Amino acid sequence: MKLSLLSSAFLLACSAAPETGTSSDTTTTASATIEFAKDWSVTQTGTISPGHDLTFRYDLDRLSKCRLTEYGQPAWAILAFVSFDGGAPTQLVLAPQNGITTGIIETTIPTPIASDVAFWFYASDDGGCTQWDSSYGKNFHFHAEPAQGPTIHFGSNWTTKVSGSVGPGTVLVDYDLSRATCRSTYNGNDAFGVTMYASVDGAPPDAIDMTEQVGARRFAKPQYVPLPKGDHTLSIWFENSDVYGCHAWDSAYGANYDFGY
Repeated sequence: MKLSLLSSAFLLACSAAPETGTSSDTTTTASATIEFAKDWSVTQTGTISPGHDLTFRYDLDRLSKCRLTEYGQPAWAILAFVSFDGGAPTQLVLAPQNGITTGIIETTIPTPIASDVAFWFYASDDGGCTQWDSSYGKNFHFHAEPAQGPTIHFGSNWTTKVSGSVGPGTVLVDYDLSRATCRSTYNGNDAFGVTMYASVDGAPPDAIDMTEQVGARRFAKPQYVPLPKGDHTLSIWFENSDVYGCHAWDSAYGANYDFGY
């Protein structure tokens, strides 16, 4: 199979599974941090809001029951699940990774346009042991504040929602990855991308990456688009491709998504 330059770049990025989080006691620069401590307390500091990173720190001692070893190696795993507004969860491997099997795992993810973020955690091993950390099945829910300023949300089911008044300054644009039809994986890692093209009054567009890789998974990453003063039209369209050559456009059937102001 002949690979394009884009496919080759995906292969290079996905040849080894990137680290989900780090064992860390340092303070994050994210706008909000959620601490899942080994004493079963859950503490949020800062405000969760779209367009800003969210860090969660998970103490592996919360799920210590399933720790089978085989031939001197861990035969177990601890997973985190993250869901925004009740959507399909994204699964992240917390441990073991890169030799880390104890301590606190710190992971930072982007925050899309949403009002609720939920976490839950799962441990299992090759002996059939399973253990959940999910607030007794209710999951851990946290409120996300509305974004400051206007937003454009390209949501699931091909909906488009504008909040606030699009005008001079900036607008936060968010793209639900369920709209992306090219979603392949390579060596267990997401190997696709979504690029937004933003043009004002037909000028050459800015190309902006709408995803961020966290561990083996791709998360939607909202991006701010600058808007000049005066009366203008913002045009937006999206390109989606993956490592195996799948290629798709989301452009209102070629007409692009136009927002006058």
